[in-house]
Amino acid sequence: MFLQLQQMPFHRNAKARELESSRRLDRAVSLLDRVLPVETFKVAVLYVSDGQTSEIQILGNSYGSPGYSRFLSQIGETVMLKELEGGTYSAGLDRSADGLDGEYSIFWQNEITQLMFHVATLMPTRADDPALTGKKRHIGNDYVHIVWNDADNTYDRDTVTGQFNFVAIVISSLDSEYYKVNIDRLDSVKVVGPVVDSQVIHVDQLAPLVRQTALNYCLACYERL
Repeated sequence: MFLQLQQMPFHRNAKARELESSRRLDRAVSLLDRVLPVETFKVAVLYVSDGQTSEIQILGNSYGSPGYSRFLSQIGETVMLKELEGGTYSAGLDRSADGLDGEYSIFWQNEITQLMFHVATLMPTRADDPALTGKKRHIGNDYVHIVWNDADNTYDRDTVTGQFNFVAIVISSLDSEYYKVNIDRLDSVKVVGPVVDSQVIHVDQLAPLVRQTALNYCLACYERL
């Protein structure tokens, strides 16, 4: 409870007001400790292989290139979903032993923020789900998509459709050490950083810079709503 209260903007002249007891108040107080005392975000991660242009092809990937795998290991920590503690943001991913959304995901946090990635390659591709709705229900509802593009063609933000999908941060390899990052966003979403469109970044700085840019664009998308 104290973690929640410390973030409230109390005015120096504000006076406490006693609330009248009610079932609604009792329920709200009982749920207070279940509300995470940090900001929470979710971001999609997609891998595009050479020659892939359709949503089904991209969502159907279950692995990526060595560069993509290295990027995943650097952008966050690999966590086992069924072992996530109650105070960890799961972004709607199934934590049960059934593993409906896969066994693992990528997670990052600091003192005030928790970020869960919806990584398409870590989610199961099931034969009984040819439309890949299991992956789409998460990724299609994310404001920001990080796209690792190993294809020769330019990635179109509208390739993977959804109700949101306002920003695509597209990473393309120039060589083994340098990558070009393009930002494809709705005009109504303001430009943020630290990565700007068509910026070339060394591999050592790629993951932290892209992660921070994704977080900043999540905030920019919230402002748009």
